[in-house]
Amino acid sequence: MLTERQPWAVGHNRNLKTYFTDKQFDQLILEGKKDNKFIYAHTSDALCGDCLVRFALAKPEYVPFLQIRDLRDVLVSYVYFVKLSLEIEMGGVFSFDEMLTHLLQNNGSKYGTYIENQVKLAIDWLDVPHVVVLRFEDMIGAAGGGSVEAQAKTISSMAAVLGVPLSEEKLKNITDKLFGNSFASKDVPFSRTFREGKIGAWKKHFKPHHLKLFNAKWKKYQQALGYSEGACAL
Repeated sequence: MLTERQPWAVGHNRNLKTYFTDKQFDQLILEGKKDNKFIYAHTSDALCGDCLVRFALAKPEYVPFLQIRDLRDVLVSYVYFVKLSLEIEMGGVFSFDEMLTHLLQNNGSKYGTYIENQVKLAIDWLDVPHVVVLRFEDMIGAAGGGSVEAQAKTISSMAAVLGVPLSEEKLKNITDKLFGNSFASKDVPFSRTFREGKIGAWKKHFKPHHLKLFNAKWKKYQQALGYSEGACAL
């Protein structure tokens, strides 16, 4: 909505990853620009996050954005997203409490390892020169438990970095439509990952033993991402 370009999740076609050299990835970026698209990906190597990092390092004229989120909310959201896969991995039908415990412990879990590696890669992104860090909590707005002021400030700062003119009318149009997928069209389908989009949803799911596991395993990552609150008591 800000750049009037279409998002292109090129890394989601994993078959392509087998032949992505940096030169080929550079070409994809250029093709995307010609088609009025911008490329985005999760931070994992499997979804071309590594290609994006190398591209950003080699091409300082491009602006790399990194969106981060409170890891407690990330982990709750992830359990919902991979629920069926977790049950297969765990060998039965389990409660949300048990699946969250399994993920937080990450004792050899394929899915726990995957999300932990993505978090580590996100932390590595912080060292990429010129990277612009966007906090989910600042982007989500009042509908997600944030504030209109923080949302408007973040969008305005993005526009400034990109050199995109932003009138009050355009800013209001973006903030009115940003939550969830109210902007979806035939070219931008509704997201299958956006479930609730609320800040602090972890408080409804975390029990004292979850918080203990989080403090032991994940708190260091939370703080490395700049969430000074780390973890707190329920």
